[in-house]
Amino acid sequence: MAVEMLNDAYQITLEEIHRWYPVRTGQPIVAAVPLRKLQEIMSKKGWPQSRFLAVNGVLMNPDHRPVDAFEKQAVRELTAGADRTEAISAGRLRVTKAISLQGGCRSCHWVPGREETKAALSFSVPLK
Repeated sequence: MAVEMLNDAYQITLEEIHRWYPVRTGQPIVAAVPLRKLQEIMSKKGWPQSRFLAVNGVLMNPDHRPVDAFEKQAVRELTAGADRTEAISAGRLRVTKAISLQGGCRSCHWVPGREETKAALSFSVPLK
């Protein structure tokens, strides 16, 4: 439930940021920057770690590549149509949630020859 709440909060924040930041070619400020800062602060405060994960769109930030076996498998599953993946590894609950990139998102994030473009949020939650 905590992952679902955080996912909703991050996705809603991202959508609202995209509403306020005008979309222009060559724009120096990327709308996801404030959300990445929020993720960093939340992690430092001890809340579940999260990060963006590229799924099938044009990779805008190399930091969004899958970094381990769980995320690589998650990308395969999300590309194939899954909305969520999860696993338990090394005392952590790992979850990915798909983000459907539509509207203004598609001005930067797109897939050549495909209609559906996805990214994801990848969460890592310590188990007690």
